[in-house]
Amino acid sequence: MRIYHPPYLSKGRRPLLIDKTEPLMMTIGGASTTLAFTGGPLRKTGGVMLMALGSITHSFDMNQRYVPLTHNESNPGKVTVDPPADAHTAPPGDYILYLISEAGVPSLGVHVRIM
Repeated sequence: MRIYHPPYLSKGRRPLLIDKTEPLMMTIGGASTTLAFTGGPLRKTGGVMLMALGSITHSFDMNQRYVPLTHNESNPGKVTVDPPADAHTAPPGDYILYLISEAGVPSLGVHVRIM
């Protein structure tokens, strides 16, 4: 048996969201959400992102969607995340939210429901 260990997980601490209640609720064009995390600073661009859940039929996923979110890390350990601006960017539904550290290490995913 082989266990795959991606090289990017060896680049530093992995961000970890603290005190989260899943699913996190976000409203398109709504208010920002502040999240507490550990693991060092996030990337300035692409530090917070959503991935749509897969919908595979006939060996093809027609629902692949990567949505970078604007964010502000004003205090260490806190990030304020803006929801998607419109339904063309992120249609309502379920997503997985990831934090990406400056070194490119992703957090574990958190379930988010966009309304």
